[in-house]
Amino acid sequence: MFATRAFAPVVRRAAPRAIRNSRGYAAPGTPGGAVPPHSAPSGAPGGGPSGGKKDNTPLIIAGGVVAAAGLYYWYKSGGKQEIQQHRVNQDIKDAYKDAKQVAKDDVSWAEGKVQQGLDRVKDAAGRAGSQAAQGVEEAKSKAAQAHADAQKGWNEAKANASQARADAEQGWNNAKANAESGWDNAKANAKANADQARADAEKGWNTAKANVQQGWEDAKANAHAGIENARTAAKQGIDNASAKAHELGDKVEDKISGARK
Repeated sequence: MFATRAFAPVVRRAAPRAIRNSRGYAAPGTPGGAVPPHSAPSGAPGGGPSGGKKDNTPLIIAGGVVAAAGLYYWYKSGGKQEIQQHRVNQDIKDAYKDAKQVAKDDVSWAEGKVQQGLDRVKDAAGRAGSQAAQGVEEAKSKAAQAHADAQKGWNEAKANASQARADAEQGWNNAKANAESGWDNAKANAKANADQARADAEKGWNTAKANVQQGWEDAKANAHAGIENARTAAKQGIDNASAKAHELGDKVEDKISGARK
């Protein structure tokens, strides 16, 4: 490529017109045809050095020598450096292409790692949600148990009240039956039984309220604890994924910077 551009003017100036127009030997005496010099005997029309067309071999050789000398001069005067620079430029292009490919591969790898981190965060969030749901279910179960205990206490209180009422009625009946022999004792016993029944009823009611309140407090505490645990786990997973993504981004930037250098 360099030789063609450098020596084309030299060859055109050095070679005679006979070299450029060497096709078509219209020798005298040859009707409409071209007869090469070697096809006719010496001295014949159109043949040999002594007659017809002139032998241009020395001129062709001279043109080749001039072209070779020009090529050698160009090589010594800067052609070698041009060739070397061309090779260096090609090496730089190849290295740049390789660096771009490496950077592209590194970015793809980093994107894959970031996606893995996001998937892990999603999994952690899902597990945290499951734990929170489990905590809510446990709280609901405990609340239901507390309600059942309260209902049981209430039923026991009502049963005790009913029994106390029955006992009071029985005592009242006994008092009336024994009124003649001990009216004052009957009234005292009836009042004592009524007071005891009322005290038992109040005790059962207070126990039932306390059980319900304690169950509700336990349920709220368990629900709050489950929600806080879920939030903590989700935040930790997101922080870990963010830190990993930043770390991978720094590595990718370092690799790209190294490839550019």
